[in-house]
Amino acid sequence: MAIRALTAVLVLITAAIGALPDQVPQKPYTRDKVQAVVRDGLGDETGAKALAQRGIDFTPTDESIQTLKTTGAGEAFLAALRAATRPSQDGLTLQKPLSEAEIFALLAWPVPSRRIALLVKNRGIDFEPDNECLQHIDVAGISAESFTPVTTTNSSPP
Repeated sequence: MAIRALTAVLVLITAAIGALPDQVPQKPYTRDKVQAVVRDGLGDETGAKALAQRGIDFTPTDESIQTLKTTGAGEAFLAALRAATRPSQDGLTLQKPLSEAEIFALLAWPVPSRRIALLVKNRGIDFEPDNECLQHIDVAGISAESFTPVTTTNSSPP
């Protein structure tokens, strides 16, 4: 039983390490940088992918979106702009919620429990923690109350 649990944890750690970024994330795009990207002819799927990866540090208005559209931004780029995340109030870029594999990888490495708790607070989690997961979290000294799954709703404006 212990070998099975250890094997499962090692598999999760291996998967999480493969999912961790290889480089430091770049700063989110500013309004001026987004305009420059479109002016430079990258207001297409290529620019959309970059927006999705880096996010933005402003809230796009209907007027700014219309200006980008007339400047040459395509629908894929504009959709990515609308979906792009803004930095949170503490300056950290909002990212997708942490997976169970990422949590186990953080617990396995010498990452301070305060840092793990901060990541969970800022990003949330995308899974329902089971008793085994909650035990690992408790052993690490992290409040299980902060491990509430993030729920997303797909709503579009009228």
